[in-house]
Amino acid sequence: QLCTANDQLQELDRVKSQYLSHCSHELRTPLTSIKGFTENLLRGFCGSLNEKQHLYLGRVNANADRLTRMIADLLDLSRIESGKIHLRLSEFSIHHIITDLLGQLTPLAEGKDQQIVYPCPDQHIHMIGDSDRITQVLTNLIHNAIKFTPPKGIIEVMVGLDTPETLGVTISDNGPGIPDDLVPRLFEPFFQGHHQQEIGCKGLGLGLSIVQNLVDLHGGTIHVQKNHEQGACFKISLPLRPLSKRSI
Repeated sequence: QLCTANDQLQELDRVKSQYLSHCSHELRTPLTSIKGFTENLLRGFCGSLNEKQHLYLGRVNANADRLTRMIADLLDLSRIESGKIHLRLSEFSIHHIITDLLGQLTPLAEGKDQQIVYPCPDQHIHMIGDSDRITQVLTNLIHNAIKFTPPKGIIEVMVGLDTPETLGVTISDNGPGIPDDLVPRLFEPFFQGHHQQEIGCKGLGLGLSIVQNLVDLHGGTIHVQKNHEQGACFKISLPLRPLSKRSI
């Protein structure tokens, strides 16, 4: 009976992953159309807009971006659960990855009157991994720090070698922090530890789960550190050279 129940659960899990993947793909087509037409209107292709029209269309566009991120997370989750994520390995500079990323995210932080600090980067650290997936990991963590840190807050990105073979990346902030009782569940799919009502803070709760899977895939680790009296601090350790070309 246990074997039968286990087989049934595995089949249900497989069907669920297929369903998530199918729905995510089907949602992309109309969303792309909504996004395209909205951007055309905002650019004035159909005539000038008054202030209120521009405001409303801007909100439509922002929520289309939010839906796009949710769909991307669902697709990544379904690929992870079905074992279809594979790393495309190459050698790259972690410093270049972070500086490019901060160039994209700094305006978002400045819009909330925040500061992103990247002190004394070692520009000579190179690693072998999937640069797109490492960028996805860092984007999620820095974006979360911006999202949950109040105005006047500081987000700090630190990079260095933990050992001669291991890269360490720490992303910390001086926001409200994470309650101790929630830390063990942070990396669970669909878990949301924050309940802020701020526009744009709500999501599916998949980001950290995907981050952990991508870090695991690189043979690394991620955990939450105590950040003094307040704030959140995430520490990633990654091998500079992969142990094997694994996939999950």
